Amino acid sequence: MKKADELDLAFGKCFSRSRLTTKECDLLAVMSLQELMTKHGFNESQSREILKWCQIQCQKSQASFNPEQREDANKPEMHYYRT
Repeated sequence: MKKADELDLAFGKCFSRSRLTTKECDLLAVMSLQELMTKHGFNESQSREILKWCQIQCQKSQASFNPEQREDANKPEMHYYRT
């Protein structure tokens, strides 16, 4: 796909709150609010929504949680009961 088509698809995913791929996150992460408004014709609230959703998706893809990597994964759980 062309870069313009990939951007249009990424914009659509942001507005529909669908999951972004890492490539789409990389494409959107380098854009500024002003660039989205001037080059792509979005208003300020739409541009902020795109950047906010991109930030959320980038954080989700980087923070893949693996419970076995935690320090306290092998410790037994302590249950405290009120007497």
